[in-house]
Amino acid sequence: MQDTDGAEQVARQIAAQLGETAFAPQRQIQRIVTALGVTRAQALLAEALAVEARGGLLLPDGSRRRTPGGVFFQLVKTRVSARQCWLLFRRSPPRRAKQAPAGATVLALTWAARLPAAREAQQQQGVIDDVKIILVGRPGVVVSRPNCVITAMSSTRGPSLPKGLPVAPTTPTNYTVYIAHKHWAGVAEAMTNPDDSLVVEGWAAFDPELEGIAVFATFITTQLTRTERKGQRR
Repeated sequence: MQDTDGAEQVARQIAAQLGETAFAPQRQIQRIVTALGVTRAQALLAEALAVEARGGLLLPDGSRRRTPGGVFFQLVKTRVSARQCWLLFRRSPPRRAKQAPAGATVLALTWAARLPAAREAQQQQGVIDDVKIILVGRPGVVVSRPNCVITAMSSTRGPSLPKGLPVAPTTPTNYTVYIAHKHWAGVAEAMTNPDDSLVVEGWAAFDPELEGIAVFATFITTQLTRTERKGQRR
C-alpha cells in the first residue's frame, strides 16, 4: 500500500526542486507520486533535471523552453500508458489523425522549420535495434585491400516523398562502401556492364572524418541479376 504521508512529502520535495509553487501543479505532482510510486517519481525527477541541464525542452511550436515542471510532466506522459496518462492528466488517448479531404492541400514542413521539432525530438531519443540501408547505383573506383574492397558513391537525388515532408537538401551525400572480397567477387564481372547497377544492403554509420555515411555491406547484387532471378521464379 502506498504510504500517503510519505508520498505527500516526496511530492512537496519534487515540486520545490521543480520550482512549482502554484496549487494546481503541486496537486498534479502529488497525483503522479501516488500513482507511480515514490521511486519511479524520483527517477523521473532526476531525468527531468538532467534534461534541463542539457538545455531543456522546447514547446511544440518552438516558441520557448518548457519550465522544469513542464519537462517533468512531459516525461511522465511519455513514460506511462495511454490510460494512465488519461487518469493522471484527464486527457483522452491520442486518436489516429483524420485523412485530409480529397483535393486538400497539405503544406510541407520547410527545411528551416524542422529544427525546433527535431531538437525537441533529440532530447528524448529512442533506440534503434537494427538499421538497413540500400544503395542502388554505379560504384566509383574500387580500392582493394587484403581484408575488403572499398568504393565511394554520391547522391544528390531523392525519391518522391509523401506530402507534408520537407524537401530534401540537394547537398550531395557521400557514401563510402566497405565490401567483403567474397561478395565483390560475385558482382565484379557484372559491373563491367555500364548498363547494370550495383545494389548494396548493409549497416550505415556516420563517418565524421570523411563527412559522409559509411556503409558496411552485408549483401550485394546487381539490378540486372535481380531482374533475371525474378523472371526465373515466375
